[in-house]
Amino acid sequence: AEDAKAVKIAEREAKAAAKEADKLAKAEARAAAKAEREARLAELGPQSKMSALRDAKKNYVKSATGQLRATDDLATALDAVPPNKVVPLAIELLQLPENPYGRLNVGQQSMNLRNKLRGALNRKVLTIDQIVAARDAGGYALTAEELAARAPKPRAAKAEAAAAA
Repeated sequence: AEDAKAVKIAEREAKAAAKEADKLAKAEARAAAKAEREARLAELGPQSKMSALRDAKKNYVKSATGQLRATDDLATALDAVPPNKVVPLAIELLQLPENPYGRLNVGQQSMNLRNKLRGALNRKVLTIDQIVAARDAGGYALTAEELAARAPKPRAAKAEAAAAA
């Protein structure tokens, strides 16, 4: 009976030691990730993350769909593609078995998948020409009529419509 008790105590101590080692490994990983983030922030200099985003946003333009967008080649190529159609287009282009961002809202899915497309462009896996060809072949872009319907109405027309109602 004492041998069984000693075995149980030894198992419990081994389990506690393994748990403590796991805890230390996780703490080291967190510290390394924090150091990496701090190094990236140091590269930005005195500029904070939010001010860097504010500065980048100054160069954004309104897309044909009415949303703000960057001015890079991908954003220009997908200008007339609404977020709900960017998702299937990107999944097709990246040959993903399923949408890895399905739990997010459509805007976040679109943003993340566009960023994946940018990564594929940077790695030379895809070209802008391939993206444009898939966009046109799949009918993902809005037609001229759909774009015109989405165009913001002049303020006078809005006032007249409100008065008529």
